[in-house]
Amino acid sequence: MHPNHPVSGRISVPRMVVAQFDSIRCERLYKKLVPEVLRGLDTFLTSGNKDAWFTVFLATFLLLHQAANTTRDRHRYIKQNCEGRRPVSRRPARMCPSLP
Repeated sequence: MHPNHPVSGRISVPRMVVAQFDSIRCERLYKKLVPEVLRGLDTFLTSGNKDAWFTVFLATFLLLHQAANTTRDRHRYIKQNCEGRRPVSRRPARMCPSLP
């Protein structure tokens, strides 16, 4: 490998391995935590406790940030791999990006 390469001297992880870990994390971790997180957020929102505003703000920010990162990554993937073709995805329709 060329000495000026950004990962010179290291072995980078193949993209497919990273994608598989993302998929496992989504299926095994996030799907189990979603109901609990939403219940907790709902409890804070309906409690009327004015001291909980920062917790609600932070939780909302983190959820929206994760959604934005996921959307940005899907958009990058489409631009990189589809070249004007409609993307074929193995993900359920509710999670697939769509082109106009």
